[in-house]
Amino acid sequence: MSKDVYEQSDEMLELYSLIKEGLEDEQQGKVRPFSEALEEIREEMNS
Repeated sequence: MSKDVYEQSDEMLELYSLIKEGLEDEQQGKVRPFSEALEEIREEMNS
C-alpha cells in the first residue's frame, strides 16, 4: 500500500468516526438547531 493510499484510508476512517459520533449525539439529544447555534456565534462576534 502506498503512502498516499494509506493516508487517504486513514482520513476516511477519521471521517466515518466523526459521522458516527454525530449520529450518536443526535440519538442522545445532544444537538440543537443550526439556526440557534449560528445566532449564538453571531452574538459572540458582535460583543
